[in-house]
Amino acid sequence: MLDALRKSAAGWIAKLFIGLLVISFAIWGIADIFRGFGASSVAKVGDTEISATYFRTTYNRELQTLGRRAGRAISSQEALQHGLPAQVLGQLVSEAALTEAARRRGLAISDETLARQIREDPSLSVGGRFDRNAFRQLLANNDMTEDTYIDLRRSDELRQQIAVAITGDIEVPETYLEAINTFSNEERVIHTLAIGPGQVEAVADPSEDELKTYFDAHKANFRAPEYRKFSYIVVNPETVARPEDVSEDDIKKLYESAGNRFRTPETRHVRQIVFPNQQEADAAAAKIAGGASFEDIVKDRKLSDADVDLGVVTKGALIDPAVADAAFSLNDGAISPVIDGRFGKVIVTVSDITPESVQPLAEVHDKLAQEIAERNASRDVLDLTNEIEDARAGGATLDEIAKRFKLKFVTVDAVDATGKSPDGSDLDLPKKAELLKLVFESDVGIENDPLQLPKGFIWYDVSGVTAAHDRTLDEVRDKVVAAWRKQEYDSRVTKKAEELLAEARGGKSLDDIAAEIGVIAVDSPPLKRQTQNPAYPQAVIAEAFNGPKGYLASAVGSDDTRVILQVKEVNTPVFFAQAAGVPELKKALDQQLQTSLMTEYVTLLQENLGVSVNQRVLQQALGLSQE
Repeated sequence: MLDALRKSAAGWIAKLFIGLLVISFAIWGIADIFRGFGASSVAKVGDTEISATYFRTTYNRELQTLGRRAGRAISSQEALQHGLPAQVLGQLVSEAALTEAARRRGLAISDETLARQIREDPSLSVGGRFDRNAFRQLLANNDMTEDTYIDLRRSDELRQQIAVAITGDIEVPETYLEAINTFSNEERVIHTLAIGPGQVEAVADPSEDELKTYFDAHKANFRAPEYRKFSYIVVNPETVARPEDVSEDDIKKLYESAGNRFRTPETRHVRQIVFPNQQEADAAAAKIAGGASFEDIVKDRKLSDADVDLGVVTKGALIDPAVADAAFSLNDGAISPVIDGRFGKVIVTVSDITPESVQPLAEVHDKLAQEIAERNASRDVLDLTNEIEDARAGGATLDEIAKRFKLKFVTVDAVDATGKSPDGSDLDLPKKAELLKLVFESDVGIENDPLQLPKGFIWYDVSGVTAAHDRTLDEVRDKVVAAWRKQEYDSRVTKKAEELLAEARGGKSLDDIAAEIGVIAVDSPPLKRQTQNPAYPQAVIAEAFNGPKGYLASAVGSDDTRVILQVKEVNTPVFFAQAAGVPELKKALDQQLQTSLMTEYVTLLQENLGVSVNQRVLQQALGLSQE
């Protein structure tokens, strides 16, 4: 639906329709493909048809929206790759299903009610009153007549009647919110012991027979992937720039106009004590005048370093101007008098003063020359792009083009689809994911369209393909040995953990077991399900929430360990319906529930009413060929 129509469906109902962009079908396989209904319709739901004109208008609007988000025009091919046609068709089919359901149920809205709702539409009002000029502008912007708008608006209002009937004011129960709160905020303390290499027999290298047996069983794990050899050139301001051609006068002018760009402001390590009143501040100042140190006052007031330390800061980083002025007027190690600060009476001291510095022109000369050259080259990229395309059309190779235009010609001897070379190292490639995808979709001898960059292009040619193949044991012997040893170690440490876990379940304490195997059992800090703690991997934390207090289990730990754990404490959070964040969570869950119900309902409507797509008209509307 057009923007104004979307705005007209205010509240959560509109959000439901916007959320129903794609409903359980794919664009190229909806029901039967036939040509028997209206020659100008792309789809039909029951007896309701979706015209090609309406589809094209909606599709073009969504295409423009996608382009605005990307900051550039989106081609039809890119839109197809993003699945935009499926989204738009899914949206319109969902709307048509609801419209057909409203028609079959005899739902209606009077002309008077519809006129009142249009008059009260905020998007068509100026100063709180309906504005005829705004209405005319809406129609002109969307190339529609007043009758067409009213018909579309009427359908939208009828769909809302169904939405209200289906979802109403349905809300998630408070019990559900409480369960989510418990799941998210429950804390557990676990008693753990870790079993590592020191608690199992060391793993020796395998025999040749063991190694061969393992390799034959896991040969696919060591298979060589497909590799591609390709070359590329990059044309953008950075590669086209000629910093050696920039004049010294231009470099000097840019440096002089840079302001504070190359200035590093003075920094100081600042500490402060904030006093609640003037009397206590004066008393502390008197002690300092009598020979007491800043640290003595900190101790007297029972403050920690965190209470007084502001860190190494610039003057601008201090939010209190009075404190900033005082701190940056002191000598190193000096203590200020009492300052009338924004948050109370303050005494500060400073240390580790690093004076302001300015990078000289000589240090930034090359950087400025490159910046100027890139700025100048931006105007040349398009012209050079056209020349390269002409050269490609004339049969020139990338190597020849690179030499002619003084561009860097790069050859990648072998890379797999993930960007790794045969030795396993990651290759540094421009626009890596997109470039590799295109390289592996191409083939030797094919002239490819360039890959677009934000300010340029990449031309590439595939010159070799090495098919995926099985490696011999000798080629990957070291990797196979390492994998065998890892499997054998994991087997031994898992077996040891199972033996010790059986002892714990038989009544022996984890502390006694730990003492017998030479480790120490420790208590964890309070852990939530989502806690991130390197000492307690997610596998351990997840297992800790699989049983009640006293629950015993084992899980994979960190650093090649297996952890035996026992739940020591379970702290269930108190739930308050009005606590911070709970109302917002409830609102989001209510909308999810309502959207889910509407999705189920629309899916059922489509199944019962039947959905058909005229592929020929759809392809014409998208500007695609019959093939």
